[in-house]
Amino acid sequence: VTLYHNNVPQLATTTAGVSLYRDLDVDGHTNLDNVSIAGVSTFTGQARFSGDVSISSNGTVHGVSKLTVLPANRTTAFSASDGDTWHDIVLKQTGSATNNAVGIAFETSTSGYHKNAGTGIAAVKNGTNSDYGSDLVFITRPQSAVAAERLRITSTGRIGINDPDPSNQLIVKPPGSGHCAAKVISGDG
Repeated sequence: VTLYHNNVPQLATTTAGVSLYRDLDVDGHTNLDNVSIAGVSTFTGQARFSGDVSISSNGTVHGVSKLTVLPANRTTAFSASDGDTWHDIVLKQTGSATNNAVGIAFETSTSGYHKNAGTGIAAVKNGTNSDYGSDLVFITRPQSAVAAERLRITSTGRIGINDPDPSNQLIVKPPGSGHCAAKVISGDG
């Protein structure tokens, strides 16, 4: 069965389910068991999934993952300057600020979400409000303490451990007084 509007197919039932040829607007709450979307779709508001989500051409979900992203097979060699060779997931922050950020938070807790409970990775603007320059920052949260930046790789390639603005290629600062900043061990120990 196909539903037409002005002689253009809008919705059809098939042996696999329902095919939509146009936009779908859903107001209120709708429960759907299986949905397959092809082409370009725009979702506004909230989308909640209680099952597994696969972003792939075949719907594969790997292991016990709740989200599987399986990009098309790539045969071109990796090139840092060519996003087509490695941009499989893009998180984009469009705010115009000199130090805004976008990132992924990891939280392991039986408690509800808390904005200071995450460990994560963030791209942080490098102090300019133009171009694409960003630092890569790693955040951890100790037990019963606030989350803090632990490691930063600057947009120029400098690395700071417990130093958000490394002045040399590698800076390692102790986390507190009385601690050794770095220990180099050679051989067996």
